[in-house]
Amino acid sequence: MDLAEEHRRHIGKWYFEVPYEMHRCFGEMYVADERFKAYYDSMRPGLAEHLKEAILANAARHTS
Repeated sequence: MDLAEEHRRHIGKWYFEVPYEMHRCFGEMYVADERFKAYYDSMRPGLAEHLKEAILANAARHTS
């Protein structure tokens, strides 16, 4: 989950603020959009799904 938080903060620092709800959407997109899925899974099979789950868990940790 710490990596997911670092990911969210990185986007916030260099591009735009990413509230947790938006970050959840990013996580879902990384699996639903074949371009993102192919990119992450090319590094390690299943990475897109793993990243999504980490992002969702991180968002839940910070919003509940």
